[in-house]
Amino acid sequence: WPRTFVDGRGLTAFKIGAEYGLIALMSLAAIGFQRRVARERRYDALDLRTAAVITILGELCFTLYSNVNDVFQLLGHAYKIVAYLYIYRAVFVAGVREPYARLRVEIEERRQAEQRIEFLAFHDPLTELPNRVLARDRVERAIAVAHRAQARMALLYLDLDHFKNVNDSLGHGAGDRLLKTVALRLRAALRETDSICRQGGDEFLIVLGELPDTAAVKPVIDKLMAALAEPMRIDGQELTTAASIGVAHYPDDGTDFDTLLQKADTALYRAKDAGRNGYRFFDEQMNQQAKERLQLNNGLRQALEQGEFVLHYQPQVDLRNGEVIGAEALLRWNRPGAGLVPPGRFIAQAEESGLIVPIGDWVIGEACRQAMAWQRGGLPAMTM
Repeated sequence: WPRTFVDGRGLTAFKIGAEYGLIALMSLAAIGFQRRVARERRYDALDLRTAAVITILGELCFTLYSNVNDVFQLLGHAYKIVAYLYIYRAVFVAGVREPYARLRVEIEERRQAEQRIEFLAFHDPLTELPNRVLARDRVERAIAVAHRAQARMALLYLDLDHFKNVNDSLGHGAGDRLLKTVALRLRAALRETDSICRQGGDEFLIVLGELPDTAAVKPVIDKLMAALAEPMRIDGQELTTAASIGVAHYPDDGTDFDTLLQKADTALYRAKDAGRNGYRFFDEQMNQQAKERLQLNNGLRQALEQGEFVLHYQPQVDLRNGEVIGAEALLRWNRPGAGLVPPGRFIAQAEESGLIVPIGDWVIGEACRQAMAWQRGGLPAMTM
């Protein structure tokens, strides 16, 4: 093997050539790493470039020493140690520290996303109140506590009056801000042990637990109404709102969430029917009336399909000469098993359900058909 060092004379030509070959390789590596640094701004590439440059300095020192204790040899080894430190740092950062740091960030982001998904599964995203799913749990817990304590609980179904007007006039953004403000006020008006949930739209469910009697609900309702009556400033406009509330009690009106919700909804309907901005406690008469409305609505649809409506005609007479100059068409419902039902019994329900439009179309068509039949029968034309 060729000699690389002669004591007292220094490195041989072979060794010097090898060192300069290594310096050339390190120079190419440094240039490559520098281009990568300029292109990608990679931290590990910067360290490897620095290590290559330091290695070049070390190899230059190795070409200059003439004995083993020469300062250039010591300096060359010192440069190599520094270069190894940069190489270690580059490998550690690129291969260990940065991936684990990214992994920690990804884990934290995933944990936060899962927490958000879980929160949204049980809460309303706008007001951050519990949603209907969590409302069921709150009601069932309140029922269990009331059962153990031989007490009562109440479920309030609250609906904001004329909320649609806010959306139509100020936009849905203002409506959302109003809902947030309402949610905060309702929450502030309740006890810590009570719960408020957003049912959807402008509807809220309020769970009042551990009540001594049914009369204990009224002061709470008064407090809620007073909180809503205070003006709210939304988008530079001062707004006031009111609400209708239906109330159902455990155990008088039901012993489970679905029954209490249905009966509170029925009571809410009656509160709105009575003029809004008020409240009603559920009673069995309301339930009967709700069933009658449902039956009436279904009966009206069937009456349209099966031709159960009839028109009675009331003549209009000219008092000056006694001549019939027109007729007024009067709608009647010939309901099977009930006889002729006057319009006062079903028109309001037809308007509420939207059936008044097809019923009106039928009345106009039938009245015109009858008027033409009279004319074909020899009667003079008349106003219908």
